Amino acid sequence: GLNMLVLKNISSSESPELIAKIGFCVVYPLWALSFCGLFLSFGYRRWNRPRKSIVNLAAHSYNMYLVHYVVPFTLPLLLSHTAIPTFVKFVIVSILTLVFSYAVSAFVMKPLSKITLFNN
Repeated sequence: GLNMLVLKNISSSESPELIAKIGFCVVYPLWALSFCGLFLSFGYRRWNRPRKSIVNLAAHSYNMYLVHYVVPFTLPLLLSHTAIPTFVKFVIVSILTLVFSYAVSAFVMKPLSKITLFNN
């Protein structure tokens, strides 16, 4: 709440007060660090388990990394002339990037790596 109050003061005036500038310099890093700590704590508790889906994604992560650039560079260009809100476009591109890169990794790159000379 303090972060929102400081940001409101800074963004609503042409020349913000000195106390608002100092408040921003103090509050914003504390807010960012606390959010980062909260996210890491949540991730450690929830995602640090060997579930089948996580193990499967980890097995395909390198190939997904290699392939995933295609979708986020081309799909926004295709969606740029539609009247869809920006947040919805972001969600569409994010989901399709994950699905496409996993599908190419699992069904194209892994089977091809078995028939090449350099097996994993």
